[in-house]
Amino acid sequence: MTATKNQITNQRFWNIVDGFVHEVIDKDAVVFHSLIDISRTEDFRRKEQQDSGVKPSYTALVIKAVSMALAEYPEVNCMVIRNRRIPLEKVNAVIAVEREVPDLGQIVLSAYMDDTDKMSAVEISEKLREFGTIEIEKVPLWNDFLTLIRKVPGPVARFLLKLPTYSPTLWRKWRGGSFVVTSPAKYGVDSVSAVWHYPLTIAFGLIKERPVVVDGQVVARSTLPFTLAWDRRLMPGAPAARFFNAIVTRLEKADFGEPKHQED
Repeated sequence: MTATKNQITNQRFWNIVDGFVHEVIDKDAVVFHSLIDISRTEDFRRKEQQDSGVKPSYTALVIKAVSMALAEYPEVNCMVIRNRRIPLEKVNAVIAVEREVPDLGQIVLSAYMDDTDKMSAVEISEKLREFGTIEIEKVPLWNDFLTLIRKVPGPVARFLLKLPTYSPTLWRKWRGGSFVVTSPAKYGVDSVSAVWHYPLTIAFGLIKERPVVVDGQVVARSTLPFTLAWDRRLMPGAPAARFFNAIVTRLEKADFGEPKHQED
């Protein structure tokens, strides 16, 4: 059987992005888990829909909670370059976006949003919808990445994709931020633990009613299975736990406002 051009291009894609997998293998990541009661967040979504006509997506609210936690703990908002923590000046979100590409099939592309700590949940939600529908040719980052996949020899392409791990300037340009958000919940995945080639990987599973204990009683509440994977080069366990708790608390309390001031 002769491989089609599309099959060859798709194989090249996976061979090249396999370099990201090796970045993950080379780092020591720890994963925290929590099942979050998001009843208040559901109320927040309904109120936002009444006020603005837009119901923020769960992904948008997770991005907002993480962004506010990073504003609260700026020492966590870093890239890791040659085992060194280098602070990022802005809180930028990276989102995994599934798109159909004619000669590659369905692939995942990274989309960046700047200053997500300063955006509202509605603004983030609208931007996410745009990433799902915009023509790929209109996103320069995606264009450059796909040109690399299609035209640059595999070993050279893998080398070029790894360069941001050696250069703060290239990290800011091509990797975007300190955290990535991914979720297979729309496919019915109940929970997920994921580690990407970023210092922080945020993942969540299917939002649905589950039994929780409230005031000593077992009741059904809307819940979100949430995970944070963090690079041990970024921070020790205790600061990571405080940062994780800040995200969880914001989602539990539907607190998407100003960052809290840390006590001395």
